[in-house]
Amino acid sequence: MQRKEQLLDVVRVLFKWKRFILIVCLIAAIGSIFLALSKVNYYQSSTLFYATNHDLSKPNPIGNMGKITYYYGTGEDVDRLMTLSESDLLADYLIDSFQLYQHYGIDTSDSKKDFRVMEIFRSQYKVLKTKHDAIEILVEDFDPAVAVKIANAAREKVNALAQEMIRKSQKQQMLMMEQNIISRGKILDSLELALLVNRTQYGIFNPATQSRDLPELLMIKSGKLREEKGRVEELKKHSSIPQDTIIFSTARIKGLESEVADLKRQLVSFREGFADYEVLYRLHQIQNDEIAFEGQRLRQLQAAYNSAFTALHVVETAKYPRDKSRPKRSIIIVVSVLLAFVLSCVAALITDTYKSINWQEVING
Repeated sequence: MQRKEQLLDVVRVLFKWKRFILIVCLIAAIGSIFLALSKVNYYQSSTLFYATNHDLSKPNPIGNMGKITYYYGTGEDVDRLMTLSESDLLADYLIDSFQLYQHYGIDTSDSKKDFRVMEIFRSQYKVLKTKHDAIEILVEDFDPAVAVKIANAAREKVNALAQEMIRKSQKQQMLMMEQNIISRGKILDSLELALLVNRTQYGIFNPATQSRDLPELLMIKSGKLREEKGRVEELKKHSSIPQDTIIFSTARIKGLESEVADLKRQLVSFREGFADYEVLYRLHQIQNDEIAFEGQRLRQLQAAYNSAFTALHVVETAKYPRDKSRPKRSIIIVVSVLLAFVLSCVAALITDTYKSINWQEVING
């Protein structure tokens, strides 16, 4: 019962001050209308795109042509484009390209001109990641045509910056490959020189043929030498054999002995140098194969570097906005009137409650 009486007292007080409350609400409504009408209309345009997979800019690995290709980027690719979209590098490009100092009416002689233009630009430029991992760039401006142009230019510049980053990485990789090929070429030259010295010193020219033919020739010549010695010994037993025949056979034995000694020397020399030759030859082949493989990789990377690619898939280009994005004039007016009503009611209740108090006496103690 007491609570009802208190509510009725509040209603009676508000009814008593109804004229004051109405006047305050009316003033708030008129003021908010003028305020809302004085605000400039802003128009928002947006563009939507997906990040491409970073692997699309890479050459196909050698011997891995059947690899599955993913066309849409992963979280890292999306983060990279988000970072570029929100970078000061992009902001500076758009500010300079669209002469936003003049567009926003900023005095270029002001020492804080860079801070002011960036503050305004950031308040009207937003980058969002949708729930489907697409990237959306939103641009607001009082000129709808400018908003469309800035949004599309921002998307294209993000694509160009991403391509530039990838090409810079490819360029560094190509330089590393070229240095590696040069380094391997020097090693190959030193191995070729070592092989030449080895061949000259040990008489190794065709290891496969020499390893097969030298023992065979030595065995044949040794057999002929033994045969010729036996023949001479037998001829010496017969006095009827002409001396010239024996002299000829003796000379033939000396020739065979010289050939056998030379073959033995060649075989010993071949065996001494063959182990080193085999090691040098294998290293030479490995370096040669590595240079060929690295050269093929370099040519593939150069082809990828010189080919055109895109860092993003465009879903929607920025379009001319059909309606303003702000200000929401009706909301401004409604909120202003409601706030004025609440404050005037509070003021009325406080004034009516403490109207009997002599505030001068309270102040003077």
